[in-house]
Amino acid sequence: MKPMNPLLPILICLLFLPCQGQTGVETQSGHIPDPRHVKSLVSAKEIPEAEQYLAKSLKDEKLNMDTLLESIEILIMADKFEEAAKITGEAMKAFPDHPGFHARKGVIHLMQNHYEDAAEEFTKELVLNPGDSTALKMRLSCHYNLRKYHKVLEDCTLLMKLEPGNLQWLQDRADTYLHMEKYAEAMEDYDRLLRIDESNNHARQGIDFCHERMFKGETQDR
Repeated sequence: MKPMNPLLPILICLLFLPCQGQTGVETQSGHIPDPRHVKSLVSAKEIPEAEQYLAKSLKDEKLNMDTLLESIEILIMADKFEEAAKITGEAMKAFPDHPGFHARKGVIHLMQNHYEDAAEEFTKELVLNPGDSTALKMRLSCHYNLRKYHKVLEDCTLLMKLEPGNLQWLQDRADTYLHMEKYAEAMEDYDRLLRIDESNNHARQGIDFCHERMFKGETQDR
């Protein structure tokens, strides 16, 4: 049985969904800042100009948080982590209680494999927005990569509460128990999966594997 392996690229894409914020004010070029303008600057490799434009937009009375977050994402996806981190930091100072910025900073760290720093930022995001399941999934990935399996278990349990219809988190928790050689706990979760979905072969294989390991352990103890 292989341990859980979170799919980071998919989760990163999930983070960049439209967020709920203020609607902003329409201008001829769109919302302020205008993500289309940022994208054109990045495409033209005019990164300092893009950074200056976003820094200036932070002081605009027509500032729209959603388009600011979207603009930061454009820098992140272009691998302009230093510039994205700088603008995100300035935005966090100006709007410390607004959700979204810690999550973006977390992604910046995550994409550079700075898992400890990323987990810390996702935790801060969850303080501002406890119902943000995507930030929680990201933190789970960080904890997994850090091999902090007890924290992975905690995150899986929280996700089960946030997304009760998603059996993935129950399966991931079972796989984590298995990876930790906690076979009784793993069997309990796999059994719960089978009671919900009798066709779940992964859970069935998990139970067989746990039985085999537990029997082997009992035999060695004799």
